[in-house]
Amino acid sequence: MSADSHPASGVDLERLRTLAAKATPGPWEASSANLIGRLWNDEWRQLAVTNNHDGWSSDEARDNAAFISACDPQTIIALLDRVAEQDARIDRLLDCIEMIRRVLAKEGGVDLTTEQMTDAINSAIHLSTTKEQAKT
Repeated sequence: MSADSHPASGVDLERLRTLAAKATPGPWEASSANLIGRLWNDEWRQLAVTNNHDGWSSDEARDNAAFISACDPQTIIALLDRVAEQDARIDRLLDCIEMIRRVLAKEGGVDLTTEQMTDAINSAIHLSTTKEQAKT
């Protein structure tokens, strides 16, 4: 899957980071009472309320509050840092693929496109993963 076709490629990560930095610091905690999910910070300041309007069940309201509480600013920023690290790693790997392609073309007379090299590497990764899964 290319980066452009990934479902998350349309997410504005910088906007998300800015919003997380401005939000009430966590940790956040979810609680529920009377069909309502409530979201609190560690100072017991109420941050949000979810309820069972529009046909939601009380379980959905509590589940929504629990999910939102798990997405406190520190967690979102940590995830964004992880995405940035992975993006940098992908860029380094693509640079390596390009360097290997150039060496093969210059020294071995093998002229592959970067896309062909990437496909070959992806196939090798898939085979390696399949072999590892077969062992378990």
